Amino acid sequence: MKGLQWFDTLVNECLLASAHFGGHALERQTACLVICVEMMKAEGRVVLKDSSDRGVVEGVCLVLGCMIFPDGWDAEVIRDMCGEQTGKYSLGDCSVRWAYMLAIMGILNALFLSFLAFVLGNRQTEFYLDHLQTDNKGERRGWTRAEKENFMDSNRAI
Repeated sequence: MKGLQWFDTLVNECLLASAHFGGHALERQTACLVICVEMMKAEGRVVLKDSSDRGVVEGVCLVLGCMIFPDGWDAEVIRDMCGEQTGKYSLGDCSVRWAYMLAIMGILNALFLSFLAFVLGNRQTEFYLDHLQTDNKGERRGWTRAEKENFMDSNRAI
């Protein structure tokens, strides 16, 4: 089958929605990797905060996909394979294997790394604040009004 025609072979809407959310999460992860490579010359805090936002969306998509997927187990094709006692959220004679467990680990990974990128992005901002508050001799000095406004404007843009 070429392209996305395999979507037509999914047995019900729940499995279709689950595949959609899983694919969207994979797309977000790939985009995040590509953007991180392209933004190597950008400020670290910008890259980290962007990665954090993308990670949250990826985690939410994976959560939705993993929650919806078992709802599709009551399809006739799956019932023929796994026995008559198969229903929504009950697989009957079949069992959940490694792919579903890896998807759950992917959720935890996406959310943890998103939180880590958010924390590191904010620490990067604090580092810049400390750097701007010291002059060339290493002595602390106060901010001028223009420096404060410039820094606040640059943070609002992010």
